[in-house]
Amino acid sequence: MRKSKGLAPAGRPLAAAPRAEAPTPSAAVFSEMFIGKNMLQYVGALILGLGVVFFLVWRAQHTTPQERALMAAAAGAALVGLGIFAAGRPRYAPVSGALVGGGWSILYITAYAVHHFAPVRVIESSQTALVLLLGAAGGMIAHALLTGSRALRLYAFSLTYFLLLFCHADLAGFDLFLVLLLASAAIAVESGEADVLIPALIGFNLNYLPIYFRTIGLPPDQHTAANFAQPFMWLAGGYLIVALMPFVPRTRERLGSESQKSLLDAALCLNAVLFALVAGSMGRVYFGHSSVPRAAALASLFLVPAIGHLWVLGRKAFSVSLGGVIPLCLLAAAVFEMPDPMWKLFAWVGVCSSWVFLGLFLDQPVWRAAGMCMSILTFMFYIEVSRRGEEARRAAAMALFVFSGLSYFFSRFHRLWLADPEEFEKPATEYWLYIGTASLVLGLWGALDPAPFLCCLVALALIGEHAALYFGRTHLWVQAALLELAFGFYSFFIDYGPGGATLGLTPRLLTTAVVLGAYAYLLFADPMEEELSSRFDAFSRADQRRAVSWLFFAVAAFAVHREFDGRLRLPVWAFSSIGLYWLGRTFKNADFRAQSALLAMGTGLEAYASYYATPTALLPALSLPRAGLYWASVAALLAGTAAAKKADSDGTGDAQAALMFATLALVMGASFFAKELNRVQLTMAWTGLGIAFLAGGLALGWRELRLPGLGLLGLCVAKALLSDTANLPLPNRVASFVALGAVLIFASTLYNRADAPE
Repeated sequence: MRKSKGLAPAGRPLAAAPRAEAPTPSAAVFSEMFIGKNMLQYVGALILGLGVVFFLVWRAQHTTPQERALMAAAAGAALVGLGIFAAGRPRYAPVSGALVGGGWSILYITAYAVHHFAPVRVIESSQTALVLLLGAAGGMIAHALLTGSRALRLYAFSLTYFLLLFCHADLAGFDLFLVLLLASAAIAVESGEADVLIPALIGFNLNYLPIYFRTIGLPPDQHTAANFAQPFMWLAGGYLIVALMPFVPRTRERLGSESQKSLLDAALCLNAVLFALVAGSMGRVYFGHSSVPRAAALASLFLVPAIGHLWVLGRKAFSVSLGGVIPLCLLAAAVFEMPDPMWKLFAWVGVCSSWVFLGLFLDQPVWRAAGMCMSILTFMFYIEVSRRGEEARRAAAMALFVFSGLSYFFSRFHRLWLADPEEFEKPATEYWLYIGTASLVLGLWGALDPAPFLCCLVALALIGEHAALYFGRTHLWVQAALLELAFGFYSFFIDYGPGGATLGLTPRLLTTAVVLGAYAYLLFADPMEEELSSRFDAFSRADQRRAVSWLFFAVAAFAVHREFDGRLRLPVWAFSSIGLYWLGRTFKNADFRAQSALLAMGTGLEAYASYYATPTALLPALSLPRAGLYWASVAALLAGTAAAKKADSDGTGDAQAALMFATLALVMGASFFAKELNRVQLTMAWTGLGIAFLAGGLALGWRELRLPGLGLLGLCVAKALLSDTANLPLPNRVASFVALGAVLIFASTLYNRADAPE
């Protein structure tokens, strides 16, 4: 593995290295240097601009609203002019973007405030205020287009949609956003830059949410198709504006390069996903139930453009695959709510077979795979129906056997029609050969309580391994191997029931001990012979044992999660993650490293759940030993970062592990502060922690420290905009915004200084 390149520390000469290829335009948008040198300036300028506006409002108690508005507008215009002046001077050019962005931000906010904010209200007409706001938006967008600044263009569109989100009371209808989205599409085509579609789609759907909630919130007697049509047409119109862009020759001409084609494809995928989520959920909630005809009509809006995209974009486009998978999901959701289990299964098979035929006809492997994967959910049908009683279970079992017979036909069908199927499709022809074992397992599930059922699965798996050796039957071992995986997964989801501790162990720990004992026996005694298991080609004995080792690790980690409180499980997991990484690095074992990474990610999620989302009353009282253990684990993670950066014997470090440990250390520190500090202290503490990681990463040349620091600073920005603005008193809000904005601009200055030697 290569070392992470990173930035050199200030004053340290850079080692000679071959020149890297110039990044593509799409990659430059999301690069660290772009974020550090440019986006930090714009975001910092926005925060600083908000702080200036709040300061003017706070301090200007003895001025008229007209004077206050004029002061704010003059400040914004002055910053824009100063930015234009600085852009023409190479010495000051790096900060021109921040000045221009900050100035336009103040003008934007002033245009909004002169009608909506009482201390500076000078315009009473909502229509005039909306025209003024759109004028400010048009000015900033025009400035971005004239200067050719990608960052300013993205910033302008994002800020326009963000501020319009607060102006819904001033709008007569949603038509303005359709026009704005159409203008965004036209600007993307004419400028040859598809990236502007991403913030436009996000802003369009965010501004649709008030209409969404107003529609589903109508009284039940008004839930008619006519009342649903207009809101849906607004949403569908926005979807079609972007979905039909590839059919316009001008779009293919201007956005036909490789970099822009990928951005356009990403916009098409985002457009389809957002429309499916919003339209599908709105129809489901509005009408109270899913309907196959409605789902089919909605699915056609995805399927028809996707089939067209197949010819204009090519079969490898993600939007083509997504346009076939989304209709399948919509139809599946409607079929799943059919009341009769037999008809539900027949409809399921019909939809599945239709998608397989469609994928064959259009040569779309993803569509064929999606149709075949639907069969897995048949077991969910059985489980859902079996809860209705014994008679329903028998009916569901009959439907299950009918479906198993049809699955043999599909297996034969694939072999006849696909001369050279995709690799992931080949195992599907053998899937239903194991329906007998699946039926046996489901029968045991219906007859026993969860914990005894789990123990029976363990016994069946161990008996299967020995029976396979005794009878020389490979598929007995295959079924035993599948059971070994199944009972490990099942142990995460069962209810062990109440009961007193036995030998100091709870029922969960007792049953978990049975599972871990069986896994230990399989891993260390290993009763299977290589010659017998090698007759099965899908996976080898080594692969199966590796999966068992992963489940062994997962079951043990989950037991710690269930039996330890939040203040103890985090340090235990953090130290365990470092220990697993050390084992993997010492013994060159990739599984140990992967398990270390997985445990680190789980520790980060648990840090959020235990220290941020959980009420304080649910955690044990904070004590000095617990706090010491917690911060010792954070220090150990930073030491693990340094160890991962250290070169191995082959001269390479482990950048992924270093980033993992640094991120986890930051997450645990930020989570601890979130639990123990108030709002004002938390923003300051997070800002200080983020800038400390960022400064440390710049000083040491460690990208692994800089990236988490940037992430936490971004979280501080989101907290300031979405929480502190509404919840903090005005003086504290001023201090928070000004301090945060200054820190972000300072961070950008650090990036520019660190980049100077290059």
